Amino acid sequence: TSTSAPAAEGAQDKAKGEAEAAEGPIKVETREDFWRVQIEAVYRRRNPHKLKNLPAVMEKFKGKEAALYKKVCMTYDLNPSKFYADAKAWENEDKDVLDDGEADGAAPDAASSSS
Repeated sequence: TSTSAPAAEGAQDKAKGEAEAAEGPIKVETREDFWRVQIEAVYRRRNPHKLKNLPAVMEKFKGKEAALYKKVCMTYDLNPSKFYADAKAWENEDKDVLDDGEADGAAPDAASSSS
């Protein structure tokens, strides 16, 4: 009854991801490449298991890559006007809870007001 197999598999996936990241910048020559890189960035952080299906999904959405990117962003509650291949785009996305005043129209400390 060994539980190390899933852990070893996870370590291999992590090592593979780190190896891919260590390859350096990817040369983007077409708009399809641009959107693929953006979608890969979202999947790497939010759902790495979907990366293996990305080529088929990109083919299905050929010519509609921007719509696909918007759909992927909305799925993970991300802002589709940001490009997540840029690490700076993730600065406020990786927090579980927004700080006071970060959300538009948020009531200041609504929990303490009682009527």
